[in-house]
Amino acid sequence: MLLLPRTLRTVTTKTCSKCGVEKDISEFGKRSGAYDGLKGACRPCENSRNKQYRTPDKSRVWSLKWRLANRYGIKQEDFTGMMEAQGYKCAICSDELDFDSGKFAVDHNHTTGDVRGILCPSCNHGIGKLKDNPSVLRSAAQYLETRGYYG
Repeated sequence: MLLLPRTLRTVTTKTCSKCGVEKDISEFGKRSGAYDGLKGACRPCENSRNKQYRTPDKSRVWSLKWRLANRYGIKQEDFTGMMEAQGYKCAICSDELDFDSGKFAVDHNHTTGDVRGILCPSCNHGIGKLKDNPSVLRSAAQYLETRGYYG
């Protein structure tokens, strides 16, 4: 039961603002600031509305466009051109990049913001862990060459 502050009576049902059906208050999500403490639409109506806006394809495309423009200052056409120039492969290890699952990284200079290329997550993390410093990367390569590597 819900105790309404204005009327001081108990309520066990509420009418959904979307479907217009009177339902038990357990069918509604909580919302602070609402006069009765509940959302206006029932959970099934809220879920169906959210599904329209959160389809994977829509959100991935919007997210990529937003990231490219706002984080890196490039357009999707520039990104596509870079990918074609790289042969749709990582600029460091030449592994195929998985664009459908979003497993790629836009590599950029953290000081200037200039985009350097598109990398696989492993290569992006690797150069990041080595501080994006060419002398540290050369030192790491020399270390592997003198101490042996498994590649």
